[in-house]
Formats: sequence, C-alpha cells, structure tokens
Amino acid sequence: MNKNRSQSQAILHIPLQEWQKITPDSCPLVAGVSFNRDPAIRRQIASLNQSSRIEILELVDGLQIRTFQHVGNVRIGNISISIQPKIDGVRFLSLLRYAFGWRKLEFFDPSILNLEENGFQEILIFQLLAEAKNILGRGLNRKYESIEENLQSPRGRIDFNRFAYNGGLSDASLFCRHYLRLENNLLNQTLLAGLKLGSLLTREMVLRAELRKISQILEQSVSIVKLTSSLIQNARLKINRLTAIYRPTLSIIEILLSSQGISFDSKEADIKLPGFLFDMNRFYQA
Repeated sequence: MNKNRSQSQAILHIPLQEWQKITPDSCPLVAGVSFNRDPAIRRQIASLNQSSRIEILELVDGLQIRTFQHVGNVRIGNISISIQPKIDGVRFLSLLRYAFGWRKLEFFDPSILNLEENGFQEILIFQLLAEAKNILGRGLNRKYESIEENLQSPRGRIDFNRFAYNGGLSDASLFCRHYLRLENNLLNQTLLAGLKLGSLLTREMVLRAELRKISQILEQSVSIVKLTSSLIQNARLKINRLTAIYRPTLSIIEILLSSQGISFDSKEADIKLPGFLFDMNRFYQA
C-alpha cells in the first residue's frame, strides 16, 4: 500500500462486478495504490492471477484489477475487493432459488445486509438461515438407533443370553436391546456444522446471532462434527422422500464450504487468502 494508507492501516474497499476492468484512470480508488514490494502479497497476487479468478496488476500510477466469472470478496493486505453479480441481489436470489430449488424468502430485507461489500456471501448465509428455520419448524429428522444397556425397568428385548452368561442376576437390572428415535444423525450433524460455518463467515451481527441461536438449539441433541466435503456427500445419500427438505440446505452448505477461503497450490508453501469466491459457471450449469 502507499505510505499514507500503510500508516493508517485503513481498509480500502473496492466494489466491482463480474467481468469488469478498472484502472487508475477509470477508478480513483486504485490510483496511487501500491503494495510497497511486499514479497508475501506479491506471491499471493501472482497465485491469484494464475488461478484466473481475479487479475491484479501493479502499475506505476496504481492498480489494474480485472474480474472474471467469480463473485464474492477477497482480502489482500489492506485491500478488500468485493465482486457482485451483474444481476442485482434480490433478482439474483430469485434465480438462485429456481436453479438450486431453494425455498422463497418471504421476509427478505436487503436493508439489514451489507450487500455492497459482502452481498453474495451474505445472501447465501441468509438463505441457509431460512432453510434451517424451516427444518426446525417442521421437526428435525429422527432415526431409530439400537441401544444396548442395563435397565432397571426392562424395555424392548431382554438379552437372555447375556443374562445366562453373567450367571443370573447380579443387580436389580436386566440387559436390554431397544430402539430410540434420535435426532443425532448424519443429516442433522451436517446441518449443525453448516450453521457454525455460516456464523464464522458472515460479517453481519444479526445473521451471526440468529445462526448461533439455532446452533445452540441443535447442540442439545446433535453432536458436533467437522464439516468436510465427504460429510456432505454422505449426507446426500441419506436424502429420500422423507428427508427431501434437507436437500436445499446441503447445497448451500456445499457452496459455502467450497467457496470459503482462496487456496492455491504453490511449490514453496500453501497460499491461502481470506475471502469467498463463487464460480458463476456452477450457477449457469445448475
């Protein structure tokens, strides 16, 4: 960054659209901006340019930035770049619902979200919140699980083989095998992990509070697991006509997981930038 900005450590926000190019002549925001030959930032920019997600060139009189088919936001040093779709947020959300089969948000209010800086990411998380509320309203999926334990009040099937093996009664309980309908299953575990991811990604206090509130409700009966792509794929295998309500939620969680952070393959070390970039080709091919 230039000397004045590096001293103040202020974040320079640059709003862009997909497939747009700005130069110091066309955009005063990038005029006179430089990275002071910071080697770490230069490696990040080089990897970012090679990935064809964003192109950033450091010129004599400032920066030249070109965007492609990715939308979202990325942070490089003290520069925050947000990339919006060419379609405005509300209409774009309607198209996303149609493409991915998400439910309609009847009370969506763009004024409560900072759409200019974090529009697409916040829209996805807002939709995730709506889907989670819909699932809670209809009731979490429950699955019968086999439980084997000693009970003072017998329930289910008494294991007489275990009874004989132990040589009769040793205390006032019998070993029983019974079944309980539990909410602690793969679908709900993935939902909880996705809500926690959303609360980490969002920059909106209202969204974060709502996501944490629902997460606390789920944590009362659902175990916390690590969110991975394999977890989401395994959860998809559990989708049937009784659990179809989870399908839109899993698609949102998958997009958030695959688009969070920006990682590059480097011979020296793994390079990762804070941000969120979504490939619009996934939307057009849906």
